[in-house]
Amino acid sequence: MHTDGVPYGLVTIEHFLVSEELHPDFEMPVLQRPVGPSLRLITVQADAIRFRFSAQHDCRLVDCQPTALHPIVQERQETAQSTKLISHGDDDHFIVNMAALHNATLLRRALPIALTVPRPLYSDRKAHHYGIAVGLRVSQVMKRARTQEKRKATMAAKALKKGSAQVIVKVMCSTAEAPAKLILNVLKEGYARSRAERSQRTNGPGPSVRITKVTPDKMERETEDWVSVRGGQSPQVVGRWHVQKILEALSMLEDERSSSVGKTKLKVSSLRSFKCLSSTFQVKAALTEMDRMSRYSQKKLIYRPT
Repeated sequence: MHTDGVPYGLVTIEHFLVSEELHPDFEMPVLQRPVGPSLRLITVQADAIRFRFSAQHDCRLVDCQPTALHPIVQERQETAQSTKLISHGDDDHFIVNMAALHNATLLRRALPIALTVPRPLYSDRKAHHYGIAVGLRVSQVMKRARTQEKRKATMAAKALKKGSAQVIVKVMCSTAEAPAKLILNVLKEGYARSRAERSQRTNGPGPSVRITKVTPDKMERETEDWVSVRGGQSPQVVGRWHVQKILEALSMLEDERSSSVGKTKLKVSSLRSFKCLSSTFQVKAALTEMDRMSRYSQKKLIYRPT
């Protein structure tokens, strides 16, 4: 201060009042200009100003519209083009921007605690979380199902791209095990011949082949016989001769079924489709299609049991 008691600087600022309630939409403190021209401006000492903060005009209250036009400046020259700006209806209502980071701590210390105290988003927080958990359980199950479908489709596309076909033969017998044994013998003979041919080509013994018949469970007057072929960890190769032998066995199986008391069904599947086939004609069509696919890709059929 000077020796005569006059301060170094005085500042004239606009006077606003802080409302006791928060904004209904933004939940932030509201500033409003006081009524009366004598209360609009006040003069204070320069060192009395503590900090600056951000305040935005309450356009929702006054319904401000983009009606103002402002010329576009290019290289410090105004052009003939213009852009629309928000035209504020008044200069009396503002919202304190509590989301700003600048001087956030000082601003909260200056405002009443009733305006800055944290407020819950939901009245019953636990019930809200339980409701979200119930919805997530349903959505996650559906999401996992869609993921499995996409995974199966991707694996099928990759297998078809490589030119391989997957064949699963399942024989269901009701009164006799002759059809199952017939298919089993054909498989044994076919793999023995394939192994011998492979041994001649490579001048060495082929991979060992173990053919077994598995009966997982027994039902009333019906037995499920699976023909399982395994050679190490990789599936064995089935040649064209093997496919022809299976067709011949299926023809004999058709005759056996016509004279049998019970039913004999044969199920053939590929990576593209899964059909329950009950006639030799359908089985022949399916295996012929798989054989055509293998010859087109210059690869042999792959028999891969599960």
